[in-house]
Amino acid sequence: MVQVVLSLKQETEQKLRRMARELKGGKKGALSAVVTEALDEYEQRAQQMLALEKLRKIADKGLKLGITKFNREDAYD
Repeated sequence: MVQVVLSLKQETEQKLRRMARELKGGKKGALSAVVTEALDEYEQRAQQMLALEKLRKIADKGLKLGITKFNREDAYD
């Protein structure tokens, strides 16, 4: 384990401690567990957003399916 020193606003620190109590029962390591879970969720959301952006670019670009015009008679051979 590595120790990290953070500077938080007092309200943010109170929220973090409240969440640690509510989610982890105020056990030893609760703050670390809550922060770790939040970072994991943030990373997952960021990856989803990148994937969605990639899909949007593909959709905006369009697909060339090689479809050509044809006559109605050609469809019913």
